[in-house]
Amino acid sequence: MNIKKVLIGISGGIDSSTAAAILMKKGYTVEGLYIINGFPNRGEADAEFVAAQLKIPLHKIDLKDEFKREVVDYFVAEYMDGRTPNPCIVCNKKIKFKYLLKKAREWGFDYIATGHYARIEHDARENRFRLLKGIDRNKDQSYFLFFLSQGELAKILFPNGDKTKEDIKMMASKIGLESLAAKESQEICFVPDNNYREFVRKNIKAVSYSPGNIVDRKGDILGRHSGIYSYTIGQRRGLNISSTHPYYVL
Repeated sequence: MNIKKVLIGISGGIDSSTAAAILMKKGYTVEGLYIINGFPNRGEADAEFVAAQLKIPLHKIDLKDEFKREVVDYFVAEYMDGRTPNPCIVCNKKIKFKYLLKKAREWGFDYIATGHYARIEHDARENRFRLLKGIDRNKDQSYFLFFLSQGELAKILFPNGDKTKEDIKMMASKIGLESLAAKESQEICFVPDNNYREFVRKNIKAVSYSPGNIVDRKGDILGRHSGIYSYTIGQRRGLNISSTHPYYVL
């Protein structure tokens, strides 16, 4: 029997950790990969705990410089241009999947895997792979993976795609990983306390966060702003302008 080898991205969270356990139960040989991004958090310690609990090897790669260049600099630049960034998509494309696939090729793995809530289906008639939503529509993450090519989809497994979040929590409790459920967060992983304004302010030049006037299309002054990085195109809330009708950032 040819047992397939899978390299799974382990963040230290409940989703990727349980995904690894699912793959092991299905008979795959599983090893973990933890990416060091240069921002302090409990992820590395949790990833080590998970690897020990599941009795799998854990590889680590240092991508601090790449993460800063590809994700953090993009994040700041988007706010400076008045746009709302989506760092998770950029991280998935330029960091997570890029290096998982790269290391899997170098180390002789058959597949890579992550804990994303998405599914991959092979259409035999058209000989194409399709990226589908996860069955838990409240947790579906297929949107964050739109960039994956046919060749990449052929090498990826999403063990959580046909599970609900409650399924994952129940499985985690059965294998001694229930403590990870309490650490879940929707925050951006590299932004402390999800305070993106403070994070951007610390990563830009002083002139960019200087206060200034808020003006309408005619040039009339409506109020003051705390720095252009604090606002994005289309924003309505947080302008602090008293008016009988709403104002939007253009």
